[in-house]
Amino acid sequence: MEVYSWGVTILVLWVTLLATNISRIRFKEKVGLGDGGKLSLKKATRAHINALEHTIPFCLIAYVLSSNDTSSIILTAIFAVFLFSRFLHAYSYYISSDITRQLSAGLTYLCIFTAVCLSLIKLA
Repeated sequence: MEVYSWGVTILVLWVTLLATNISRIRFKEKVGLGDGGKLSLKKATRAHINALEHTIPFCLIAYVLSSNDTSSIILTAIFAVFLFSRFLHAYSYYISSDITRQLSAGLTYLCIFTAVCLSLIKLA
């Protein structure tokens, strides 16, 4: 459960930092609601939303794995790759790289599907 606690803590911090970035850009660009047509705000918002879209289901399935006595080495590996993929994905918006975004999305899906498969094996 310790790996899960650390992993989720880091992910919550990451999502919060992405949200803080949106606030920073809103203040800088003087945009209260919406994106004001500002590309930087659109990218920051998309990075934050995408992080939430994948972090929430991942944390749920990771909780199931950690509750079913999955090896801490396996959990650590899955969390490490997932965290890397999420950092890379947010960075891909910053550098406007489609290939980086696709690679990071693929790693994210791989982590989620791996965790689901491991969970199903454990439950069987």
